[in-house]
Amino acid sequence: MVQAVGGSSGYYAYQSAPTGAAPAAGYQTSVSPYQSDAYAGGAYASPSVSMAASGSISAIVGDPKAASRFSMFMINSPERLLKVGAGFGVVGRGFLNLLAGNVPLFTSSAQSAEISHNVRTWLSSADLVRTGASPTHALLLQDVGVWRAQDLALYVNPADQAVLASRLAGAAAARGLGQFTPSAQMVGAWVQMAHQVTHYNY
Repeated sequence: MVQAVGGSSGYYAYQSAPTGAAPAAGYQTSVSPYQSDAYAGGAYASPSVSMAASGSISAIVGDPKAASRFSMFMINSPERLLKVGAGFGVVGRGFLNLLAGNVPLFTSSAQSAEISHNVRTWLSSADLVRTGASPTHALLLQDVGVWRAQDLALYVNPADQAVLASRLAGAAAARGLGQFTPSAQMVGAWVQMAHQVTHYNY
């Protein structure tokens, strides 16, 4: 049985994100190699991209100024955000941090840490929506400690999926988002997609 990944780790601090997005359709791809900090051309070939994954960047980026700057550089969808921030590794994340306002020598250490955390949170949401989860569901997954598609892929056992669905229901209730409580069947569909998408470390 998969051990529950409870709570947010020290690496990923808790942060609120925009809510209200509707559940999205699934994301399909025929490529499933494990990938670490390097984008391989064709990894997203022939996708049936979910509305969340291909939608406006503002669906997952809570800072309108950062979303606007991202769009100026054609980073205008969660999919493209993930390709830059996860696919190009440290350089990509540094570029996203710069666009989000984390300017060396001009940004305080506290603000720099906050922006860096925000960027990683947005990357996590961009990663999770590829599995078919909506941005709101991605937020709930983060609340229970599931931050990447590869984390979600661990829940292969239907019993574990039911437990995860129950924990997500608790997270939704805590945020007053009971209408977004996913069923165990929805979680199972996300897990299936999580096995099909490229896995990134970021």
